[in-house]
Amino acid sequence: MVVVGVAGLVPRVPPLNFGLVITGALILGYALAILLAMSSRTLRLIVAALAVMAGVAYVGTSVLPTFLLLVSRAGADRVVLSAGAPAQAEAAEASLEASRRIENNPDTPLPAKAQALTNRGRVLYVQGDFNGAFAAYSEALDIYERLPPGALTDQARAVVLYNRYRARKDGGGEGWSKDLEASCALVADVGPDCQT
Repeated sequence: MVVVGVAGLVPRVPPLNFGLVITGALILGYALAILLAMSSRTLRLIVAALAVMAGVAYVGTSVLPTFLLLVSRAGADRVVLSAGAPAQAEAAEASLEASRRIENNPDTPLPAKAQALTNRGRVLYVQGDFNGAFAAYSEALDIYERLPPGALTDQARAVVLYNRYRARKDGGGEGWSKDLEASCALVADVGPDCQT
């Protein structure tokens, strides 16, 4: 059984950036307190604390979607690697729930939604739900078609097409050869069946 993952589609938001935003907010709060010539140490600390809280609130909007995408991806990877193991059901449920939350959040960027759908497809494929996997891959492909072309988008589209080919073929569906041809045309080494 081969299910291909998409490397590099998890948003690259290093934790260092989150810390820098919060630290910057703290410095801004202290600077504001100094500029306003606040003589009370307590008042300066309150202004600094409010600035840090604003920084945390701003960072918080980025942390949750990033965390959910990582949970979705990690769960899908664990399901693929532990097919049949007792831990598979727990990992599958965690991945599917994280994917649902990403897909249903209107503020989630399209590439993250497509990756969540791809993760859902990978989990459903391993569980033997080939029709569900095919549907998830088709939704992901619809999103990738709307994104501007580029190396990362082409790689992602190739992976989704390849996985959709596997779901279609293993589920006994027709027309799988078109998906295989299209995926191999985008990225020649996307999967082992492209080598034949």
